Amino acid sequence: MKKVLILFMPLVFLATFHCGGEAEEPFISHVYGYTQRIRVVSDTINDTLSGVNGMVLRIYDIDPYNLSTFRLRYDTTVNRDTIPGCFEMDSVCYGTTRNQGNIVLIGIDSTENPGWTTQYHYPFISGEVDTITVYFFE
Repeated sequence: MKKVLILFMPLVFLATFHCGGEAEEPFISHVYGYTQRIRVVSDTINDTLSGVNGMVLRIYDIDPYNLSTFRLRYDTTVNRDTIPGCFEMDSVCYGTTRNQGNIVLIGIDSTENPGWTTQYHYPFISGEVDTITVYFFE
């Protein structure tokens, strides 16, 4: 009986510390971004970069109202302050107190953006406000 009790006690302690902790809190950021077009010519990257207006972006992040699921939102790039290819997304949930890292996924789908291949990127986002640049190959 003592052996069973001794084996059972560590499980009780682990459950107490794990279940009795604070609730998981989301990390939210207001993201400003720029898209850059990269042209590949003859197996070398052309160093001229330019933004792309009218590109439909898919932005996947954690749903802050249900932290165990992801959500999908769309944004279209526009010309802002004479800079082409700008986008802005508020309330991007880039992690939680228990789950941090490159969780946000930004990409384009070839069905929504004719002439482009489907591409996805994991930008590094942190802080309450962040600015990122996402590079797409043409």
